[in-house]
Amino acid sequence: MKELKLRFNAELKHISLVLEICRLATTDQSSFLLAITEALNNAVEHSGTAEIQLELHFSPGEIEAIIITEGVAFDSSQVVGFPAPELQAEGGFGLPIIQHLSDAMEYSYLNGKNILILKKKI
Repeated sequence: MKELKLRFNAELKHISLVLEICRLATTDQSSFLLAITEALNNAVEHSGTAEIQLELHFSPGEIEAIIITEGVAFDSSQVVGFPAPELQAEGGFGLPIIQHLSDAMEYSYLNGKNILILKKKI
């Protein structure tokens, strides 16, 4: 198994650089890269963390992304799917997009840390 571990300040301006590194590492997995993008944006915008840790694990047939932040716990019970089109919501699409573009998604909050694990079969 190959691994890539990154730690960076939780600022939107750093996400494009991190994504460029991920793009090179994940090659043709653009839909999974979009899921990672949404997860990183959510971490910056909603967790209140100062730092984000991203790990990519590559094994035969699967890529796993682990995003770890400190900060506010996420209430995953509030997510029920895409917002209704008639509501013309500006937000609320991130998590449904992540779920749709990943083959598996696991979230936990342990010892003051948000841990999001995304998996994609390749």
